[in-house]
Amino acid sequence: MPLRERSQIQKVLWRGIAAIQCVNILETIRTSIERHGLIPEGTRVVAAISGGADSVAMLHAFHALDIPVTVAHLNHRLRGTESDADETFVQLLADELGFPFFSAKANVRELSATSGQSVEMAARRARHDFFSDFGDATIALAHHADDQVETFLLRLARGAGPEGLGGMPFVQSLQGLRIIRPMLEIHRSEVVLWLEENEWTWREDASNQDEQYLRNRVRHAILPLLENELNPNIRHAILRT
Repeated sequence: MPLRERSQIQKVLWRGIAAIQCVNILETIRTSIERHGLIPEGTRVVAAISGGADSVAMLHAFHALDIPVTVAHLNHRLRGTESDADETFVQLLADELGFPFFSAKANVRELSATSGQSVEMAARRARHDFFSDFGDATIALAHHADDQVETFLLRLARGAGPEGLGGMPFVQSLQGLRIIRPMLEIHRSEVVLWLEENEWTWREDASNQDEQYLRNRVRHAILPLLENELNPNIRHAILRT
């Protein structure tokens, strides 16, 4: 078979695989929303969008599923011009998809220094304060299956009880906020593949590689070690647990 013809066949097959993946991702999210009652009729949804792969995928899914949301972005000001570029990217994406956009800025390093909290905890507090400004809206977060695995290990290491070891729930009431997580049954590798297949771009946060943050050490060091030395399917085993 001529190379050109073979290449055309491969492109057709690739598009077919992409379409199947698209349906799987969307159907998984749709099923999670329906099964767990994440978005009852009349619910105002605010989608927390950082610009990273996970939240960008969630926003595209809401658009494809015809779910109206308000896009919310908090600029943590941790990476200078890169943080500002994230904010601009999210605003342009919201405009492109036809969603209203709101943003705010927080000096997380200053919050960390004055409160004595870690940067991670100060950032979490800043996000909570930001989301509180949306009143009784439901906040959609893009946590996925691999985040769930990491959370389990972090809580296990700290000595959590059965409730804590249950992981992150699909819907949660947290200090006055109603939180939903429609992507908990999707792995990050599936998210990235879906974005790539649809040629959708996202922003990479270099701090996600920085192992001074505990979650990053679990992601880049502990989990690969467990996969190599204990069980290559450790992520699935933890999710079952």
